[in-house]
Amino acid sequence: MIHHSKSETTYQMLATTCVRKCSSLTNAKGFITDGETALQNAFQEQLKHSQSLRCFKHFENNCKNKLRDLGIKSEKDQKYFLAKTFGVRGKEEGIIDAVDGKDLRKRLRSAQNEVEEQERLTLGKDEQYAPKYWSYLNDNRKMIRRHMVDDVRRKAGLMDGENGRPKRCYTNCSESMNNIMKAAKNTFTKESGATHLTELQFTRHVFEAIHDHQVEEFQSAVAGVSDEYVLADHSKYLQVLADVWFDWSPKTRNTYIGNIQKLSMEDIFQQKDVPWPSDNMSEDRFEFRDLEVDVAGILSDHFGYSADNSIAIKREVLNLVNHPTAIQPKASLATKENLKFEVASPSARNGSVLVTVYRDHVGCVCGRYRHDNICKHSIAVAARQSILSTHFNFLKKKSKKGSRTALAEYDVNKNTAGKKGARNKNSYRPERYCSSGVEPSNQARQTFTEIHHNENQFVLMFLPQEARTCKSCEIEFCQRKQVIPFNMVFAHKERWLYPVDGDWSKAKASKKETNRFYHTAKKCILKRFPYFNWEYVEIPSHVADSLSESHRKYLRSEFQDAVV
Repeated sequence: MIHHSKSETTYQMLATTCVRKCSSLTNAKGFITDGETALQNAFQEQLKHSQSLRCFKHFENNCKNKLRDLGIKSEKDQKYFLAKTFGVRGKEEGIIDAVDGKDLRKRLRSAQNEVEEQERLTLGKDEQYAPKYWSYLNDNRKMIRRHMVDDVRRKAGLMDGENGRPKRCYTNCSESMNNIMKAAKNTFTKESGATHLTELQFTRHVFEAIHDHQVEEFQSAVAGVSDEYVLADHSKYLQVLADVWFDWSPKTRNTYIGNIQKLSMEDIFQQKDVPWPSDNMSEDRFEFRDLEVDVAGILSDHFGYSADNSIAIKREVLNLVNHPTAIQPKASLATKENLKFEVASPSARNGSVLVTVYRDHVGCVCGRYRHDNICKHSIAVAARQSILSTHFNFLKKKSKKGSRTALAEYDVNKNTAGKKGARNKNSYRPERYCSSGVEPSNQARQTFTEIHHNENQFVLMFLPQEARTCKSCEIEFCQRKQVIPFNMVFAHKERWLYPVDGDWSKAKASKKETNRFYHTAKKCILKRFPYFNWEYVEIPSHVADSLSESHRKYLRSEFQDAVV
């Protein structure tokens, strides 16, 4: 709620609107204000059965202002008077720590002589000077008794602190938001040169700008990547791992954030879970998908493409495969005809080309490379349908291995070829396969071929709370009822790819590693880590001590080389 004037009418409208919108507020035990009489009266009128409290911080600021008016301006000189009024945490109590009105009166009287003498000493006055700070506290005795002492705070429902006394009440949350709005307002007025903002200007350039920024930072805090905020301890269970967050589409993220915002504070304190968006809500929630076969190598070895052309085609195929909307099923009422897809193509007349999936290959109508049926659209769809190997086997049968320019360049000496009687300016240079100029052998290929491959151990553990989905099979772990021996998982630290500005063709590798979780099943592990063997498994001592015989028997049946 934001108000632009401090009139009684404005405060009454705020209180009335607040209680009408939130009918459960009528059951509130108490409310806190900064001490402004009109504001306090407005809410007291609407919340007749609630106890009005005064913010301790605001009253402390009032005391500091009074001391400055008296000429006691330095923090060192003010320290004694504030300690007498508010006490020193863990050492001594202050006047406002009184239990009730009677105790308050007693504390004020016992402190009078000492406080007045200290005021004269600090100001360098003689006995003729009439001290004023104690009188200021005595004048506010009625306010302190009604809105600040222990029994009043206990009546308002404040919980007891470590000292067994009701906690002090503050309006820090509201004030922090006020400071943010004031800073945004000052920034806008400085840039625009305006001295006074209309309600429309304030709403558009201050409130809405802050709200949009807060929404962005809240989403970043949920992913754990915000530079300004982190989730409070009681709500950290709602946090999502950063790599999982970037796997989700914007629509999926907004759905999850919307489900969080539906929770009440009581739900959060009770750790009420929020269902994660299902897999079918987003088509681009997987990380960067590579091709299952070496497309560039096949094009070079079996179809005579140059290295540059092969790499260029592979890059275009990867862009289509990993783009969330580039490949779409074609609508059809016929249920028995071959599956068809529309693939994005900027050069096509309608912006897309039709691709048909057959039993053992994929066909495209784009007309390119008609002599060998090689087409980036058909290769991309074959990759999406997981029939890439079958598709290339079909094409190999219909074409002959060799150079595409064999008729024009058969048995030509590249070092002397050119015009008759002339000499080549530059001698023929063979294709470069690597920095050494030598094509690598199969034996030189690395074991680790994916970004998530590394030397990190697979840590065997019992299913933790943060494990949601197996990264290999993408099936959710059953958290509600854990069944032995299937309540074990492998945790593996690995890097991930994320899109730059939503563009998967510019995907970057993460600098950090995060935990991914997998079923303790051979098919799940080998599908993602072909090099896996039991030497990569680490079993912490507390887990090894807790393994039952059924756990050990299951692991031996899944992994023949398991040592448990």
